[in-house]
Amino acid sequence: MMNKELTASRVTGVLLKYSQNLNPFKREADVIVMVKDKTVTIPIDVRQRRFVEKEYPVGSKVELFYDGNWHINSKPVYNVKKMSFENGTVYT
Repeated sequence: MMNKELTASRVTGVLLKYSQNLNPFKREADVIVMVKDKTVTIPIDVRQRRFVEKEYPVGSKVELFYDGNWHINSKPVYNVKKMSFENGTVYT
């Protein structure tokens, strides 16, 4: 599934599981994603695992990006509540 045709492409898959990291000196963990009947293993930094788990629980749809390696696209974070200002600008 990793060929030159997929460079700069986006695909959607289902997150199957997070790998168990038993070695404390290993700096990467793996995310297993099912994409079109194929399993893709995506390495992520161990320090980012808890944030990725909050954003994408097991069984959720994940958007992947391929540029030679697979990457997980993060969802945008909207933290601004609806506010209106005197000049008419409205943030939602």
